[in-house]
Amino acid sequence: RLIRSLKRFRELLLSTSELDTFKNALRDEFLLFRSIGRSTTRDVLFTAYCEPEVLASRTPSPQFQYPLFGTPDGFSSWPKPHPTRSVLEGSDGRGGLLRGKELFFLRDRFDALFIQIQGSSLLRLPNGELRRVGFAAATEHPFKSIVAALIKDGHLSKEEADANSLRRFFREHPELLEQYAGVNNRVVMF
Repeated sequence: RLIRSLKRFRELLLSTSELDTFKNALRDEFLLFRSIGRSTTRDVLFTAYCEPEVLASRTPSPQFQYPLFGTPDGFSSWPKPHPTRSVLEGSDGRGGLLRGKELFFLRDRFDALFIQIQGSSLLRLPNGELRRVGFAAATEHPFKSIVAALIKDGHLSKEEADANSLRRFFREHPELLEQYAGVNNRVVMF
């Protein structure tokens, strides 16, 4: 339904030259809602959502070394503050306290971090099967932006602040990945 709606919306945009005709077609064919926000100023923040597709394996190998972790048993009753990223994932992202809770393994440590930031992903397994992982739980540390830290430290400019620039930076400077991963101690489990 969403795809059909987007296609129809695009058709209306391309085929309607007059604003009033376009508005009338929208009112006739779509349910329209106004976002009024929840703050006292009625501000509305719209954000984008990304669900990356990443190569993955159910088993570790020299090619697939970096895990996505499931939620540990009893996690909801763990004392707070929760352990840091390096304690949970280990100093190299391959398993500290979360060892044994690996769900899938990825080729790239950056992919594991990026999927945690996004909260979900499509995983393409070696046999071609496509699996989806989604947010199950997270540590109660506030999210802290790795991009903001890289900008603050002069490694990226605000204009370069996107996923591709971040990936490129860590490919060029792999020795800094764990340092900057530790900026964000909010660990997401799937």
